[in-house]
Amino acid sequence: MIENQTILVQLLVAILISSVSGLLGVYLQKLWASRKPKINIQSVGFHGGTIKIDDTTASMSKESSWGENIEGYVSFENLLDYELKMGETSARLEQAREEASDWLKKHAEFKNGLTLTFSALEKCPYLYNPAIHSFVYGNLRRRKSINLPTKFDSVEKLDNIYSIARETDEEIVVHRGSHATRFPIDKDFRDQEKLVNKNIAYSFLKGESKNIFYLVESFVTSISEDILKLKSLQEELRKTITSYASINFTVAISNIGTEPHLYMPRAYVELAYGDDKKQVLVHHQLSEKNESTELAQLLAKESKNKNMNKRVQVDSFLDKTDLSPHILIGGNSTVYVSFFASEALGNSAEQIINFYRIGGLKARLALWSSTASLHTSNLTVFSKNISEENQEKMRIATNKALQRTSR
Repeated sequence: MIENQTILVQLLVAILISSVSGLLGVYLQKLWASRKPKINIQSVGFHGGTIKIDDTTASMSKESSWGENIEGYVSFENLLDYELKMGETSARLEQAREEASDWLKKHAEFKNGLTLTFSALEKCPYLYNPAIHSFVYGNLRRRKSINLPTKFDSVEKLDNIYSIARETDEEIVVHRGSHATRFPIDKDFRDQEKLVNKNIAYSFLKGESKNIFYLVESFVTSISEDILKLKSLQEELRKTITSYASINFTVAISNIGTEPHLYMPRAYVELAYGDDKKQVLVHHQLSEKNESTELAQLLAKESKNKNMNKRVQVDSFLDKTDLSPHILIGGNSTVYVSFFASEALGNSAEQIINFYRIGGLKARLALWSSTASLHTSNLTVFSKNISEENQEKMRIATNKALQRTSR
C-alpha cells in the first residue's frame, strides 16, 4: 500500500514538474519573442524649411561682387551652401592677398621701373592665382578706371620675356613655356577697356614692372574691403541659418525578438547641453538615403525642385501622401529611421549648435509603441569636432590597447 502511494506521488511530481517546465518554456519563449527593441541614435544634423531673406541680407549680397545675389525665398539647404561658398571665397581672397603682399615685399627692387626678371615674373601671383586675375578683369567689365602708369606705346617697345601664343578679338594668350595665361576680351568691352586689357597682357609679356606692381598693389589695397563685406555677409547668413535651424537624427532600432513592433511616427528627443536641457518633438520622415520606397523618391524629387530664389512661398492645402508613416520593425531585424523636428530650435539654437561644434551635445530619444509603451535610447554624445584633450585621451588609450594585443 505504502509502495503504491510512493509511486503515485512520484508520478504526480513528475507530471507537475513537466507541466511547470512546459509553461515556463512557453512563457520564456513568449518573453524572448516580445523582447523590447534596442534604440540607438546614430547621428545628428540640422535642417530647416523655406527661408525669407530679409532686406539687409539681400542688400549685402548685392554689394559684394564675389557671389550671386540672394533674395526672396530660399531653401535651408541652399542657404547653407551659399554661406559655405561665401566663406570659401573669403578664404581664397585672404590667401591671394597674402601671396600678393609677400611678392611685393620680396621684389620691391623692381618697383621703380626695372624690368622684371623671368624668375620674378614667374613668381607673380597674378599669373597663377585666379582671384587676382578675376579682380582686375571684373573691374574692366564694370568699366572701373584702371590707370596703368606706363602707356601701351611704351610697353610695346620693350623686349619680350615670353611670347604671344594667340591674339584674336576674343583673347590674348601669353605663352610661358609649359604654361599659358589668358587675357579674355569681353564682348562688351569698349575700345578703352580693350586697350587697357592689351596693355596688361603686354606688360606681362615683357615684364614691365610699373604696371604689374600697380595691378598687384591695387588688388592688395582694394580686396581688404571686399573681404570685410564677405565676412559681414557670412555673419548675417549664419544668424539667419541659426534662427531657422531645426534638428534631426538618424536612429537605429533593432528588434532582437521574433514578434514585430509598431511604433508611432512622432517621438520626443531630450537634448542636454551644458547645464541646460530641452525636449524637442520630432517626427519620422521618409528619406531617399535610408528608405528606398516610392514615397521617399517623391520626397527627394520635391526637394530637388526647390529653386534658389523663389519670389513667393505658398503651402499646400493637403499633402499628396503621408510622408510620416508608422514605423514597423519585423522580428530579428534592424531599421534605420530619420526623425526631424518640425519647429526651429528658437532661442536655444545658438547654444545647441555651439555645443555640437565643440563636442558637448547629448541626446536621448523617447519613442512610443502602438500599444502606448515607452521605449528610450541611451544618452549619446555628439560632436562635429574633437578637442585636443579628447584626441590625446584617444591616442593614449589606443596605444595601450595596441600594446596589449601585440604581446
